[in-house]
Amino acid sequence: GIYVHIPFCGQFCTYCSFYSVKGRGYREKYIAALHNEIEYRKHFFKDTGVSPRTIYFGGGTPSLFSPVQLGELLQHIKDAFNAQPHEVSIEVNPDDITPQYALQLHDAGFNRVSMGIQSFVDEHLKWMNRRHTAAEGERAYHNLREAGFSNISLDLIFGYSGLTPQLWEYNLKKMVELFPEHISAYQMSIEPGSVLARMYEKGEYHLVPDEICLREYTFLQEYLASNGYTQYEVSNFARCNPEGEFMKSHHNSSYWTKEPYIGLGPAAHSFNGAIRSWNNPSVAKYCRHYT
Repeated sequence: GIYVHIPFCGQFCTYCSFYSVKGRGYREKYIAALHNEIEYRKHFFKDTGVSPRTIYFGGGTPSLFSPVQLGELLQHIKDAFNAQPHEVSIEVNPDDITPQYALQLHDAGFNRVSMGIQSFVDEHLKWMNRRHTAAEGERAYHNLREAGFSNISLDLIFGYSGLTPQLWEYNLKKMVELFPEHISAYQMSIEPGSVLARMYEKGEYHLVPDEICLREYTFLQEYLASNGYTQYEVSNFARCNPEGEFMKSHHNSSYWTKEPYIGLGPAAHSFNGAIRSWNNPSVAKYCRHYT
């Protein structure tokens, strides 16, 4: 597979510790640098005996960039790596997904979208410092459907203070009503360097007891199973489409089976089948190196 890291965010979530920057002054330079890295590393798969079958644009927030910019990157990747992928995914933020943006993204060649809903409770979204409301999340989903996307993954989070059993059931009910092909559900964790970690150190946030997290996780498994979703990884659930195809994430699954993959962009990791490597986690250094 081919992973493209877009390490820019409009604002930072309370729980997040992934490498990302606002970096407005670097965004155009970064796109140029990515094109150069693509060209520089286009022979990566030559000695691996495989050809890339999936492409994944992750972040950060790839949807901060225009569909034209993203589509040009995608086409360059296909040409440089001689790739004919069956799955081309992109992570998006709900408030970026207007009807026009969704349509242009589909026209650019992406056929799978992963969107971070996280919760359908506005109070919780505000605490997480998410950029969207629950209504905007639902509207973005419908915009993607109307644009022609038939493979959509939505994220939820559990295991945090304030999430009652009633609200967790409400979140899952709303999720199942949308009926995406894929659902990822992650337990909240305290990551070093995150805002949540600082809140925890100051005594402003308290860990949810393990037994409560276990109950929420068990309920998640049972609820999704009873509504047509099959669990295939710790945090991932998928259903079959009308043609009977099981809609798991092929790109993410390849990480578990030790298939070769290349990571483009700062902090992105690669694996050629024998050796793991990664890029320096700095947009500034990356741009200087590849421009």
